[in-house]
Amino acid sequence: MDGSESLERIPKLWFPDGSVVLEAENKHFRVHKGVIAAHSSVFKDMFESLPPAGDEERVEGCAVIHLANPAESVQHFLMAIYDASFFEPPPSHTTLSIVQAIARLSYQYEVKFLLRRALAHLETHCPLTLDGWKTRGITSTLLEKPSRGLDLVSKKLEVVHTIYLVKALWLLPAAMYDLCLDDIKDIVKNTQWDECNIGGLQDLCIFAWTEHSRMLHVHFSSMLSSILAQRCAARLSCLQAALYSACEWPLERRSRCAHTSARQYFDLVCTELCKDCPRALLEGMEIVTNEFWKAMPHNYGMSSWDELKIKRAAMFA
Repeated sequence: MDGSESLERIPKLWFPDGSVVLEAENKHFRVHKGVIAAHSSVFKDMFESLPPAGDEERVEGCAVIHLANPAESVQHFLMAIYDASFFEPPPSHTTLSIVQAIARLSYQYEVKFLLRRALAHLETHCPLTLDGWKTRGITSTLLEKPSRGLDLVSKKLEVVHTIYLVKALWLLPAAMYDLCLDDIKDIVKNTQWDECNIGGLQDLCIFAWTEHSRMLHVHFSSMLSSILAQRCAARLSCLQAALYSACEWPLERRSRCAHTSARQYFDLVCTELCKDCPRALLEGMEIVTNEFWKAMPHNYGMSSWDELKIKRAAMFA
């Protein structure tokens, strides 16, 4: 008896000719040292530091290495190494849980090709451009079951945590923006913080949410200032309609998404304006919303988009 009978062997990752057994939680994976070491310098060092035969735990003659990672994450990570079709780059689809597992483990074990692939998927979910955000529902490669309330906030926090953990900071503004669309109470009281409050991340999220709220007020005020067309024939009437609509628009009905709230306001007020002002409002909305996105990293307490794009280029070089 070697004590391994109670552990589950994963058939797709239990190779009879495997030379090492990886153990994570209650699961065993019998894999090949050469295959894993070829992709991971961290595992290569682990294998080279194994004690001589007879001095360590063995399963069917193979040395056992205990991993502190979740078993499901290890399974996704190993499947991505052994089976190219399991985790293909965009535009192929995958799931958020698989991407996050592979991103975290490929960063920890220094498997660069998998990390880049995971980050490419995350970038479809957390784009660097406002146009990318607007089309995210179509272009995102991450398939997830619909969720609401605290479950949705938990998933968003997991994304923020993963990005922060693997230092893919160019993805953080959009991830924070997504999180800031939710109620601050659901963010602060979320149980996900038990696992992901590293390096002051919770403070950063609260700061970002506060600044996001301030930016929305500035954004809305800037829109109002651009509402009148230069050739407006009824300036007083249009201005009164704009201000009245703004005052009568309940805060709780306004989206915390900048371009969505702009569109909501346009739909609310456009029928009350003269024939020239709706076009002026649309143009002003576009300018102001782009400025909102451009200033977002700085206002969230991060580097500028240009600096973040340099970090991205270094990762994919």
